[in-house]
This record gives sequence, structure tokens and C-alpha cells, in this order.
Amino acid sequence: MKTLFNFLCVFLLGSSAVVQVNELPKSNYVVVGAYSINKESYAKAYANLLKEQGFDVQYGRSTPKRLFFVYISQNKDFDDAVATMLEARKNELFSDAWVFVNKTGSDIDVVNESTIKKKDESGVKRGEVDQVEDTPTSNLPQVSPNSSDDQAEQDSSIAFVEEPTESTDSTALMVSESKSDEVKVITELSQIGFKVNLYNAQTATEVNGSVDLVDTERARRIQQFNAGEIQAISNPDNGTGKLSIIVDNFGFRKQQKEINYFNPLTDTAKVDIDFFEGVYKVNFDLIRYGIGDFVVMYNVAFFKDAAIMRPESKFEVNSLLTMMEENPKMKIRIHGHVNGKHPGKIISKGEEQDYYTLSNLNKQGIGGAKELSKKRAELIRDLLVQNGVDSDRMEIKAWGGKRMIYDKNSTQADENVRVEIEILED
Repeated sequence: MKTLFNFLCVFLLGSSAVVQVNELPKSNYVVVGAYSINKESYAKAYANLLKEQGFDVQYGRSTPKRLFFVYISQNKDFDDAVATMLEARKNELFSDAWVFVNKTGSDIDVVNESTIKKKDESGVKRGEVDQVEDTPTSNLPQVSPNSSDDQAEQDSSIAFVEEPTESTDSTALMVSESKSDEVKVITELSQIGFKVNLYNAQTATEVNGSVDLVDTERARRIQQFNAGEIQAISNPDNGTGKLSIIVDNFGFRKQQKEINYFNPLTDTAKVDIDFFEGVYKVNFDLIRYGIGDFVVMYNVAFFKDAAIMRPESKFEVNSLLTMMEENPKMKIRIHGHVNGKHPGKIISKGEEQDYYTLSNLNKQGIGGAKELSKKRAELIRDLLVQNGVDSDRMEIKAWGGKRMIYDKNSTQADENVRVEIEILED
């Protein structure tokens, strides 16, 4: 049995049926395969395989969607595209075909309006393709642009089409595995999976972080979840269905996007919102802090009267370290603040290297509020230095209790105890 490597070599190097790739113009495409933007060789190999089997097939790039699409028909008329898709599904090889409505690109005339063309009356037998191990066909899991694997999991029982209308930018339809002409209109976000993907705009890598889903009308958070995980979204019951997606992760500037629960797919015309394989995906390209930005490390906390951080501070401190590593010219000032101005006991780390644990090896002394705030800022600096950041890139500013946000006796006094990062150079 041929390996995927041998298969690619044959079709990338030895195939006489070369398929040209172009940016897809505005049109409706009957798609039989989709591959991430860095897997063009897979799209080309599959398209050439189908060419060799007698099918009129093309593949093209959708840069906004971060995908290469392999398609067997391109049609300006949406209804004709759907009819072609349903006909295509009668062939087992294309049982998962779907219609992709490309809303970006040029308005050039349709180049390829063909339907499926068989090599002979019997068509392509499924076994002829299945003999090639790991062949990237439409019946195998397709690669999504946000998958860490070469091929992402796909529910082969569902395919989708997108239909633009005059009243809304697009409406999504789901076609069942029975391949009947009956379609189900998606009208609410609860009917599909929901996922938010975060990317570092500077490095194009995925970012871990939390996401807040906010009821826009009532200005309250209704759900918080991790980026990259598929979620189930419930009706906000706010009358309009307006929802805000807010991403505010340390190291990156805060961003917000708006969607609608009742008409979720109208926004798929935007380059940062997609509907693929039954999942509504919202992509955020996050921007690092720059010169003049002044940010609070909200998730950095200290033990009482100590210049020692609580364990839950690790993630945000590591985020600061990553930011400094990605930007070797960045310089920062670390501001330390405490609650109140009176002197008292100060517990400090001592010679051991544990920045997050109280122990009998810690040093104990007496000092003022400014001294405690200085030691806390220095603790973060020392941790960064220990991990390879040049100390010349960091300054310390100790404020003590001079810049409290709330009265020291209020119920919110804990927020006076904080560390802030000021970006001096980037």
C-alpha cells in the first residue's frame, strides 16, 4: 500500500495533469476538499488525482478563510450550485461535497461552470482511491486553518452551504447525509458549535487565553471559556440577540467583536468570522502592547505582607516573559503598589529560587509600604532575569500606597495591591 509520502511524490512531481492555483473570485463553489493555507501541496495532490480520474476539477486559495479549496464546479447562480452539489453527492466519492460562497475577491466572470464529468459510465470506484493510504480526499477529515494536526476531525454526516441574500449577507443551510433535497435553515447560534481562536499577529502562532461572551444589551458577562474550545451558546434572551466577544489577555491589547445570536451567519462575510464543518469560528489577531501602553497585571497576587507571589500568578508572569522574549528591544518599567502607607512586617524570598511559595527559608523583616512595593516589583524583575531577560531592559518604580485606587478600608481595597507594566521601548 502506498504511503502518503509516495502518493504526494507521484502527484506533485510526476503528474501530467497540472492544476493551476489562483485566488478565488466571488462565486459559488461546489467544494470536495479543504486544506489549511500551509498545505497547498495536499490540495494540489488531491486535485491532480481527480484530474487523472477524469473529473474536471480545480483548486484555489481563499486568503481571508486561510484555506485552499478543491472544487468541481464554480457557478454565479447559487441555486445552480446547490443543485450541482446534490447531484455530486450521488457519487460516493463526493458524498460530503458542500457549497462555499466566496464573498471576497474580484467580480470576474465564471471560468469553470462544469458539473461532474465521469471518466466512463461506471465512474471512479471508491476502492481505486482507498488503495492509497492517507489520501487527502473529501471523504477523509479535512484540514482546518486552526488545527495543530495535518488533518482535523470532521463530522462526515454533515456538510453545509452558505446562501447570500439581499436582506442579509448570508444564510446557512445544512444538508443531511440522506442526500435529500430537504434543507434545514440555521437561525440561531445554539444550533451550531461556537469557537474563538486567538492568534499572535506578530508571529502568526496560536495564543492560549480566556474569552468573555457578553450580553451587549445588559452589559453583563454571560459566559467565559478558553480559546480554541468548541462551546454551546444559549439564548441571551435580551430581545435583540446582540452579543459581544471580548478578549483581554495580558501581553496583548484588548479587542472586542460583535455578533448576533439570531442571525449568526450574516457576519460570515467578515474575514475574521467563518462557518466551517458545522462550527462558527471567530478569529482574533492579537496585537502586542507598544510604547506608552500601561497595563495592570490583574492576575498577579502576593501573600500577605510578602514579596512572594501566589501560585496562580504564574500564567500571567510567564505571559510577560514571553512578551519580552518575542520583542528583544522592548524595555519596561515595573510599578509596585500596596494598600496603605504604614510600615509593617515584610517577608521576602531569601536565597532559594521559589518565587511562589512561603517557607521557613524566607527572610522576615520590618519596612515601610514603599519598601514592600519595591521588593514586589523587584521579585518579578529577578524572575525575568533568571529566565534570560537582560536586567538593563527593566526599571523599577515603587509607589507604596501613594496611588491607591480605593480607600484602604473599602471592600475593594485588595485592588490597591497591584503590579503595573509600562512599555518604555518596543
